[in-house]
Amino acid sequence: MLSTGKDNTIDEMGRWEDNKWVWNLPWRPTPHSWEQDSMQDFNKLLKETNLTIGKEDTWTWERDKLGDYSTSSGYTALVQHQPSPYRQVFEKIWNPLIPHKVCGFTWLLPLDRIPSKFNLLKRGLIKEIEAVKCSLCGRNVEDINHLFLHCSVTAKIWSMCFEWWGFSTAIVGSCLDSFIQHESLATKSSERLG
Repeated sequence: MLSTGKDNTIDEMGRWEDNKWVWNLPWRPTPHSWEQDSMQDFNKLLKETNLTIGKEDTWTWERDKLGDYSTSSGYTALVQHQPSPYRQVFEKIWNPLIPHKVCGFTWLLPLDRIPSKFNLLKRGLIKEIEAVKCSLCGRNVEDINHLFLHCSVTAKIWSMCFEWWGFSTAIVGSCLDSFIQHESLATKSSERLG
């Protein structure tokens, strides 16, 4: 339950105005660029949340009929948040026939959560722009699409794999599109499963 002081504030995080709670969160003066989207989403969520004076706070997971959180309902919420046809890719990643480490990596890749040099630069862990050159070719910025698809070294590996599989195709623009492409290239159900 929220308790207010004489000036109607709670730890300087907000105040009551006309029986409505107004948030005033003390953010860092200059958030990192990679934090801004999350902060906007969080602020939007706070605006949608209604507090009531004298009513005890409770936790409710709206994606479950009983209001209880479960890993399954959390996973479903994450998958449903993805635009179609990408949703279908995420639904197929967690497969009991695939090792958990591979599933985890495969989940992070299309979400662009792999620590590529470009992502490390965005998070302030690499300071110099020259330090983000690809580890394999040394020419382009190492983001996930370059590293896993478009690097000259990676492209040769893909070319050999396509030849081995008997496919003739071009490399697509993003890792997520690559998942969709590979499934559409397979004609037999056993190939699609692989």
